[in-house]
Amino acid sequence: MDFLKKHIEKVLFVVLLVLLGGSVMIALQRRTGFENIRTLTLIEPESEFSRDLEELDVLLARLTDRPFSVSVEDGVFTPEVRVLCMNPADRTLIPVGTEVCPYCGFEQTEDTGIDSSGDGIPDIVKLEWGLDPNSATDALQDHDGDGFSTLVEYQQGTDPFDPNDHPPLIDYLRLVDVEETSIRFTLRGTARLGGDYTLQLNWRYPDEERGTTEYIRVGTRFGRNNEFLAESFTEKFVMSDDGARRIDHSVALIRSGRYQVELGRDGDARHGQMTERAAELELIMGPEWQKTIREDQTFELDEKSYIVVDIQRASVVLKLDDSEQTRTIRKATAEELEAIAPPEDVGSPEMQDHDFGIPEDMMPF
Repeated sequence: MDFLKKHIEKVLFVVLLVLLGGSVMIALQRRTGFENIRTLTLIEPESEFSRDLEELDVLLARLTDRPFSVSVEDGVFTPEVRVLCMNPADRTLIPVGTEVCPYCGFEQTEDTGIDSSGDGIPDIVKLEWGLDPNSATDALQDHDGDGFSTLVEYQQGTDPFDPNDHPPLIDYLRLVDVEETSIRFTLRGTARLGGDYTLQLNWRYPDEERGTTEYIRVGTRFGRNNEFLAESFTEKFVMSDDGARRIDHSVALIRSGRYQVELGRDGDARHGQMTERAAELELIMGPEWQKTIREDQTFELDEKSYIVVDIQRASVVLKLDDSEQTRTIRKATAEELEAIAPPEDVGSPEMQDHDFGIPEDMMPF
């Protein structure tokens, strides 16, 4: 202990020298290792995996005929078609996401025609609507409940997620059937009170055996739906050719819209019939709507008023209430009915070529 106390400084000096020498040795070994690494040569890959610049140029030349397109992989999708561009300095490709090439100045353009599912709606549109570009079932769905599929709303330029924005309903209005109805009338008598006439009338619908007999004052309406009007009664007598008797030529006029019948008080003139047509209309797409209409009747559709101008056996002519332009409604064709009927197997391969839309000649007709 006395020795250490006397020579402690020398002992510490020796320890420091030993540590310093060890550090120098370690540093020299590391430097030697780095120099050895620098002298290493890279092992070239096998020839079957190598691609020289000439082969790369050939591949790039083939791609020029068909622009580079990023497909759906691992949940990442880029709908745009991109031009393949290369840095001339180091032969590296320009990133697909680059909008303008920094070397040639080419500006990338979007291609909205890519339709991965083949349902008629481009992928870029589906992505904007939050739909799956690979799902063909979206084209058949009615997301806003207005009766129109996503594809039809895309074709007509309306919002498939807004029930108040849909194609015009009049474009999908079709004639179902036309029914002719003949009503028989008989004038059984007349009465006059002051200057007013009252008619004793009998009328019979096709589904009735005996009909209805009532006293109808001139100027009032009658019938099941008040569709008839006792418009007028004109009392008139003429003398026979020999002057021996008076002949009753009095006429009662019964009207319903544009139809009318004249009834007399003598012989066969007492009887007559009125034949009118009633048309049944329906919407083949959109909300459920069906209505029976008659000529000169006004009905509402899509918050617009239409007047029934004419009814024929195969067509109905309508006029918008505030316009003179007419529109003819006909029965739906077999092609139209087939076009609006979705396929049974939505996920089948055949659906890729199925036309889910409405033919161009259907809207407007």
